[in-house]
Amino acid sequence: MLIYLLKSTACLAILFVFYKVFLEGQNMHKFKRFYLLAALALSFGIPLITFTTYIQVPIAIYETPLEYGNINTTETIVEPTNYWPYLIWSIYGLGVLIFSIKFIKNSTNLFLKIKQNPKQRLENHTNVLLTEKTTPHTFLSYIFLNKKAYQHKQIPKEVLLHEITHAKQKHSIDVLLIEVLQIVFWFNPLIYFIRHAIKLNHEFLADQAVLNQGADTNNYRKILLAFSSNAIEPQMANSINYSSIKKRFTVMKKRTSKRSVVLRSLLLIPLAALLFYSFSNQKTEEVIIQQEITKLSYSKELAKKGAQFYYNNNKISSAKGLEIIKTNKNIIVETHPWTNKTPEVKIFKIETSTSKTEQNTKEGTDKLKINYTDKKDPLETYKKEYNTYITLTKQEPHYIHRSEAEKKKMDDLFTLLGSLYFSLSKEDRAKVKRAKAPILPYVILIRNGKTEYKKSSELTAEDKKLLPPPPPPPPLPPSNNKQDSKELAKARAAFKKDANAYGTAVSKYRKQGKGTREELNKLHKKTMQSYEKCSALIKKEKGVAPLPPPPPPAPPIKN
Repeated sequence: MLIYLLKSTACLAILFVFYKVFLEGQNMHKFKRFYLLAALALSFGIPLITFTTYIQVPIAIYETPLEYGNINTTETIVEPTNYWPYLIWSIYGLGVLIFSIKFIKNSTNLFLKIKQNPKQRLENHTNVLLTEKTTPHTFLSYIFLNKKAYQHKQIPKEVLLHEITHAKQKHSIDVLLIEVLQIVFWFNPLIYFIRHAIKLNHEFLADQAVLNQGADTNNYRKILLAFSSNAIEPQMANSINYSSIKKRFTVMKKRTSKRSVVLRSLLLIPLAALLFYSFSNQKTEEVIIQQEITKLSYSKELAKKGAQFYYNNNKISSAKGLEIIKTNKNIIVETHPWTNKTPEVKIFKIETSTSKTEQNTKEGTDKLKINYTDKKDPLETYKKEYNTYITLTKQEPHYIHRSEAEKKKMDDLFTLLGSLYFSLSKEDRAKVKRAKAPILPYVILIRNGKTEYKKSSELTAEDKKLLPPPPPPPPLPPSNNKQDSKELAKARAAFKKDANAYGTAVSKYRKQGKGTREELNKLHKKTMQSYEKCSALIKKEKGVAPLPPPPPPAPPIKN
């Protein structure tokens, strides 16, 4: 909210300065009326606009999966309540209330005058005849006049024409709009300057209409001086006011050529472009593309991970599936490596056809279609899996007392929820809760090669020394090697090597009790340095570092 207010205020300030310097003193009042209203719309609209840049991100294939240390050692910390937001919103609400009451009061007074006083209906407006002494003023299509002066024809026709112009051109609508904005943004001083500029331009428009009807300029000025005063008129009405007389006289004498109007209007094009570029929002989103790679090589990688193979929707062994892919050209291979708990490789035989796509396949194009996104609604999928997971975690006994098969089921579901959560949009993430690891509130300790479970709140200083270091960052999605610089390609290879070494060391430490905490700390530090170097290079070359998928939870330990 604060960023939005700062952007909209800066945008409005630039547009208002442009108006004061290039437009206010020019005789182009209809254009200025449109400009001032457009300035308000742009100032509050541009900061809401978001330009999204999409980056295509393929996925990495690692020789060995990374295994992480104990990632469930974080305890919930209750932060002290911050009362500043409540105070600020209370002050803002009080301001809105005060200005709302003021707006309602002014509106009510005008409508009461209309209701309680005699009226004279004419073609385009209605004269409201008041008994009290008043300066002629206009609200909507109602012109408020002193009854005695009007009946004795003491009000010059130029003044009446001036007020009729306010009514015909519906200047009160502009005033009502700025009054409503003033209620919402009462704290913004620029709103008051814009309101004054809008009302002054209304006077310019009315003056121009009078002079266009053939009124003598000098005589009209004398009339304005005679009828102007510092008397307080209704805030939402247009009236002749002494404070603006000098500027109005100056503008009356000025003549603006068509060339000047065109040139000043053209200046708005670069100004608008600058505002859109400076004050709109820039967002970068990753698009996981359907990456085309060799069918056989990628299918082999998935086979190592325990993928299930299907041929024309019939389940087959991985060996048979790889043989079909190797010996047949007329097939399509679809893989689903991330949206399912178990990777899938689906093989479809292509019949003879004359279509371009199928001809390419028949001719032996060795391509693979990889689907990284679920066709179902990701938010609904997450909610469904989350409810299943919560039901499991609430059942007795606790995770640490369950069988290895049950632990694996919960770990797999927790891993799936992690992937689903980070695939949601920012708006959808706010609608759901992130799953907590099933081991909580316990943590795993390796003491003398043996596995122990202990609650986080009960850890001693000696226990904390046995905890492994935090997990390294997950793999960085690689881009096309041809697009990477030599330095970036080298950095990627170094990170991959360090990450795999660390994952192997953590696995041995947790499962076999091999290695020391000091050794793990060294490997962790080295891996993080490689990651930071690689991220910096990606940001430098690609413009933004890609957001990697979340790390999987630590697998259950076998004693």
